[in-house]
Amino acid sequence: MTKSWAKRRILWPLEALSLYAVYGLVRILPVDWTSGLLGGLAKAVGPLLPVSDRIRRNLRLVMPDLNRREQTEIVREVWHTMGATIGEFPHMDWLCKGAGISRFEVQGQQHLDDLRKLDRPVIFFSAHLGNWEACMVVESLTGIPTAAVYRRPDNPYVETLYAKSRAHITGGLVAKGAQGAHTLIRHMRQKKHLGMLLDQKMNDGIPVPFFNRPAMTAPAAAQFALKYDAVLVPLQVIRLGGVRFKFIVHKPLDIPGTGDVSADILTIMTEVNGHMERWIRENPGQWLWLHRRWPESRRPEAGCRTGC
Repeated sequence: MTKSWAKRRILWPLEALSLYAVYGLVRILPVDWTSGLLGGLAKAVGPLLPVSDRIRRNLRLVMPDLNRREQTEIVREVWHTMGATIGEFPHMDWLCKGAGISRFEVQGQQHLDDLRKLDRPVIFFSAHLGNWEACMVVESLTGIPTAAVYRRPDNPYVETLYAKSRAHITGGLVAKGAQGAHTLIRHMRQKKHLGMLLDQKMNDGIPVPFFNRPAMTAPAAAQFALKYDAVLVPLQVIRLGGVRFKFIVHKPLDIPGTGDVSADILTIMTEVNGHMERWIRENPGQWLWLHRRWPESRRPEAGCRTGC
């Protein structure tokens, strides 16, 4: 029996079965209960896990002025944000399409009204902040179908659950990768809208300043903006407390057109990263600091254990 066979035939089905069970249980309970319960549990347990050292390393790397107490509180809030988001995940169809939309305080409505009048593709970009799944509330706010770009899980059974839980996104789902790239191009040519999270590392991306350090960044949003005259719109999600959020639609980015495509892409993505950096600095405990976003964050530190 090979490891790959065991993974496909045993581990993946078991993993999916447990996730389906948790999803089903969370689904039948009130969203305020599940968000609060899982958020509180994650806040209590998460900081004790070895993986939290990665959060601490990232914080020391790019926010070195934080004292120990501030750093500890951010780590706790990061875990709370993740737990609460998991607790809200099975309820996103209600939050984004049903009566739950009232839980969003919207700032920048005028920008959405202006976007409805455009005959151009629009790319809404955001980061893993607050509740990153809530970004797709933009469909309800604009009345325009918006496709969500996401990373496909390795486990195909989990992929089925994810697709099922995202059935309310009328613009559809587009998985990252070669096949997804063709779909994105078709969407741009048809002047459709996209929603993208642009704060994750892309190994074959381009180095772009992020917290004053080079970070490998996916350039696709800038490439689409230049080639297909797409509008880039920053979306900021802030968790206000409980299952309530502020949804800020910022002014669309000014797209340069110097003729030097490489330079223009760098300019655009530098502005994109600048927006996300400001959002993170405003609410550092609401960002998913678990990413290995900078090359330096991969280096293990001698003597660093869970409490460091």
